[in-house]
Amino acid sequence: MAALAGLAIDPARRREIESLYLALDRNAHVLKEDADPSLLVQQLYNALVWDWHDQTLLGARLRQAARGCLRPCWLMLTNRPAPQLLRRVLAEHQGAVTAIAFSPDGRTLASASWDQTVRLWEAATGAPARILTRLREDMWTTCAIAA
Repeated sequence: MAALAGLAIDPARRREIESLYLALDRNAHVLKEDADPSLLVQQLYNALVWDWHDQTLLGARLRQAARGCLRPCWLMLTNRPAPQLLRRVLAEHQGAVTAIAFSPDGRTLASASWDQTVRLWEAATGAPARILTRLREDMWTTCAIAA
């Protein structure tokens, strides 16, 4: 939310802007080159529709975007989701993630993948820290970080 701190936002709309900022931050992984752009509309709709009413400008625009989306399979949540525990998706791997581990101090996250890499991430920000490539065919099915 530090990015929003310097913006002159009408206090009445601040909550909407903060909700949009968080939803975009959590769903930015769907903006990859090969992703269907309508998937972002679906993700944002499911994240925000519960709190954004038709009477608000952003709520009306969200519903308008959803109606105009030509996605053949639209998955809409029918019940309000549990409070958001997901902070962000780390979407750099090119294959399925097979294991994750936190460092003992909690500041680094390691993820192993079928793409034959282990990626290290800054846990607080999700920023990539390092990429380790495979040494042998049978590596990267698990990962661990030692102190």
